[in-house]
Amino acid sequence: SSPQITGMFNEALKAQESIQDFILLPQRIFVFVITYARYFTATTAVVFSPSFDLDKLQDHLVDSLPTVIKTTYMIAWGTLAIALGAFIFAVFAFAVSLAAIPLFFTAVIVLGLEVLGVQFIRRQK
Repeated sequence: SSPQITGMFNEALKAQESIQDFILLPQRIFVFVITYARYFTATTAVVFSPSFDLDKLQDHLVDSLPTVIKTTYMIAWGTLAIALGAFIFAVFAFAVSLAAIPLFFTAVIVLGLEVLGVQFIRRQK
């Protein structure tokens, strides 16, 4: 049962990490929004500049796109990690509650046997 306990402990740690991810989410969203804002303001500045040409705009879009895609991708993965963490945490809590049932029954049986044992000894006297 030792590996199971270690496994449960590891799951709890993972859940804690996912909660930390959740706390960091607003910060990530902020970075995400800033990235998009910079992307669009830069694009607008290029479009409305007096020396506007299409090649320049295309270059700018191509340069900026990887950052936007990467940020979107990271946000998506972060959200998925949080959902997975919450699920693992729920499974962990359920596993612990299941583990408590046999412990409870074992305790009841042991106490019962002790009581019976005490009564048996008393009768022998």
